[in-house]
Amino acid sequence: PGIGNMMLAPTLVECGSEWQKEKFVRDTVEGKIRWAQGYSEPGSGSDLASLKTKAELIDGEWIINGQKIWTTMAHTADYMFALVRTEPDAGKHAGISYLLLDLKQPGVTIRPIRQIDGNQEFCEVFFDNAKTPESWIVGNRGEGWDVSKSTLKHERNSVGSSSGSLGLYEKLVKLAKTTEKNGQPAIKDPVIRERLVSLQGQVMSHVYSGYYQLTKDSQKEAPGIIGLMNKLISTNIGHEVTAIAMDILEGDMLKMPVFAKGQRPGNERWIGQLMGSLGVSIAGGTSNIQRNIIAERGLGLPREQIDNE
Repeated sequence: PGIGNMMLAPTLVECGSEWQKEKFVRDTVEGKIRWAQGYSEPGSGSDLASLKTKAELIDGEWIINGQKIWTTMAHTADYMFALVRTEPDAGKHAGISYLLLDLKQPGVTIRPIRQIDGNQEFCEVFFDNAKTPESWIVGNRGEGWDVSKSTLKHERNSVGSSSGSLGLYEKLVKLAKTTEKNGQPAIKDPVIRERLVSLQGQVMSHVYSGYYQLTKDSQKEAPGIIGLMNKLISTNIGHEVTAIAMDILEGDMLKMPVFAKGQRPGNERWIGQLMGSLGVSIAGGTSNIQRNIIAERGLGLPREQIDNE
């Protein structure tokens, strides 16, 4: 569905001004405009609030300077929603604002990053006095961290979609049916078959959990702790799918995909699942961050005490 549909459109519905909704939501949903997410920065890691990209309000425009990284499909996007520091003297979380900006302007440089599998989905984005109108701020100045929580919620639910897990499992079953192992289809191997059945239970639990959450949402009720678990569950399913695929394909799992024009990919495309399953452990908040969220917000456990000595 795209980053704009998954993250920005629902954020604007929750937090945006009426003119922002009218200008951006319909065109985003219809695919007329594409968005990139300007969150991650070099050296920030999981500590998103330590971001250094800054914006100064001068004569009715935000002047933006800094760098973002691991920005998915920025080289194909029209606009970006970004977290920037607008209050340099405020506390780490209090000094951040949530801005929308046009990527097709002077002062914005986008450099794709070539990945190990040959693709270029991620980019570095550099801002050198890039500009955006004063009114293109979502929420109040210095309160972008609160707005970002809405985006992150929708991002985690999208990355953790049960439909994605089900589709991935179905591809794995097809692989097991069409790939030979020990002289027979891999699905007839008793160990592989047992692992597939066990994984199917996890996948279907995830699917019906999604139905439950949808029902709660339609009734304007909170799903509770289960709503915090989607991303971690989906990540774990992806890891198990990868592990089973590796045991089915064995050495063929290491074949790099061929990007020749007109050539249909074969089983070598599973190298993308292997690499992707590692990346998803980080995207949208690392798995350990997800566990902390479940523990602290869902179970009410105390925050970890860090010894600074």
